[in-house]
Amino acid sequence: MPLANTSASLGVQEGTHRNTTVRVSGAINGLEDATGAPLSTANDSYTHNPGMFSRIDNIPPEIMRAILLYAAQRIRGEDARTPTYSIAPNSTQVCRLWRDIAISTPFLWNLIKLDFRGDRGSWTFDSASEQLARSGSAPVRLTIFIESCMDLVDQEHQKVLRHFSTSCSAMEVIFCDHFFEILQIQLLADVFPRLKMLTLTKAGVIGSTLGYFEEFQYLSHLRMKLIHDRERDIQYFMNKRWSSLKSLIIDETPEFLITDSFNASFPELESLFVHADHIANVPTSPFGHTNLRTLGISVSILDRGESGTGTPDAAIYRLLDKMNLPSLKTLVISATTISHVDFLEKYDESRARPLDNIELLTGPASAYPRLTNRILAYTLPRATLLRNTSFNRSPAFLHHYSTWSAEYIPPVPL
Repeated sequence: MPLANTSASLGVQEGTHRNTTVRVSGAINGLEDATGAPLSTANDSYTHNPGMFSRIDNIPPEIMRAILLYAAQRIRGEDARTPTYSIAPNSTQVCRLWRDIAISTPFLWNLIKLDFRGDRGSWTFDSASEQLARSGSAPVRLTIFIESCMDLVDQEHQKVLRHFSTSCSAMEVIFCDHFFEILQIQLLADVFPRLKMLTLTKAGVIGSTLGYFEEFQYLSHLRMKLIHDRERDIQYFMNKRWSSLKSLIIDETPEFLITDSFNASFPELESLFVHADHIANVPTSPFGHTNLRTLGISVSILDRGESGTGTPDAAIYRLLDKMNLPSLKTLVISATTISHVDFLEKYDESRARPLDNIELLTGPASAYPRLTNRILAYTLPRATLLRNTSFNRSPAFLHHYSTWSAEYIPPVPL
């Protein structure tokens, strides 16, 4: 496939070169901070005068490649939860040196964006195809934007998707509608049968659609918003055997039901994050999971009363009290009162191996002033207070989710 040296070939617009050089200049500064040593002896004239390239003229190609990779990792796109593109298209237009280095660096091209909204697909396929050619043997992750239920099943769009069917192993689909249709999930499973990571953003998945996820036989990471009107939808989801799933994130779920079949349903699951309006139907008898190492349970509103049994009268604490998790190392959980902290202290002490990390989601700073770092210092010194009701600022969650992209955005060699 010819690699045209034009801005249009990869969707680059005029006027972006200055932005590219400024970003790369920022990457140079970041690498200098990381290594503790300057990459050149030039002054800041590069930043203020993008036409002067004296600062990078003498940098070896392998260092320049590291700079481009570092800068590319800092780009995020629109509503996507993960990076959608790198700066590579812009960097190839600066000079021949940058172009040669960028084109010979596969990991600058393996994050591919497909935009099926309206008439935007006319240029997306050409640029994405060229990125695929340049990505070489690097693993490919697609980010797909759609705006109607027919965008994925459109015949022309299907041809585009099948172009990536053998190379794509991770995907995020951003859909600004209420829920994903069965036909959309079926299509994705048919076109990408070996998909390992799937993130469904903004729109949710209803219970009748859940069964079709079984067709992703190699799926190890799944993030979605679960929408349902009937309890049996959740039971259907939980009663399936998800034998390959290692990481599950469920966003903004009205209700999440964990049953005594939890271990049997997800035998290989290592991490689970659930954000819910409330938790219902807590099992009456103890149950457990052998491999779960990270557990996050967040609720929008947490009950503050006590049951009189030593366990806070909040469903998530009654749920935790019933769970036997011998491999658990990290716990992220909503907490608003001292009784919650007291319970977690006893829970931690009762374990054969204490937890390595505990994060408490306490909501806005002014909501529950009684729960402070000073209290934690005496009762649960390894715990961290987070003034948030979801996982958006949880270090444990952010670190975990970043590992989903680690294979596709490798560490920059220093």
